[in-house]
Amino acid sequence: MMNRKIIIGGSLIVVATTTFILLKVRNNKQFEALWNKISNNKGLGDYRDYEDYFSGNAFIKAMRKKTSSPMILLKDEYVTNYRKQLREALKGLGTDEDKIKEVFNRINSGIQLAQVAESYYSHYKRSLFADLLDDISPDSKTGKDLYRILSNKPKYNTV
Repeated sequence: MMNRKIIIGGSLIVVATTTFILLKVRNNKQFEALWNKISNNKGLGDYRDYEDYFSGNAFIKAMRKKTSSPMILLKDEYVTNYRKQLREALKGLGTDEDKIKEVFNRINSGIQLAQVAESYYSHYKRSLFADLLDDISPDSKTGKDLYRILSNKPKYNTV
């Protein structure tokens, strides 16, 4: 009998919590954000969670609206160098996963990755994010390494 009471009590807490969440949340984005906060999860739990970093200028513009402080951006020669290294690592048969991780480790923030992604698209008319997805499964060891690398980077650094 005692086990039934505990289960019923636990069920009432879940129902009350669910009701509260449904009353407070007004749209799917709010629900998704709340769910991710409750489940201590950023979303998919892999590098696809950072797709916005790969949107280039759109991400840079969004971050500039968030701060009035000057942001630390990459010099053009670094952007070019990283872009070329990533293209070499991704093109053709076989992927140089170590080179990709090396480049991602050298990039210090989401906004710097956005610079590289914008340059990649401008020069190759290809999405860096799409090329990564084509070559690296988010569930693979390298995919998990990329997630770990990206999750440790701030969206931007300021001076």
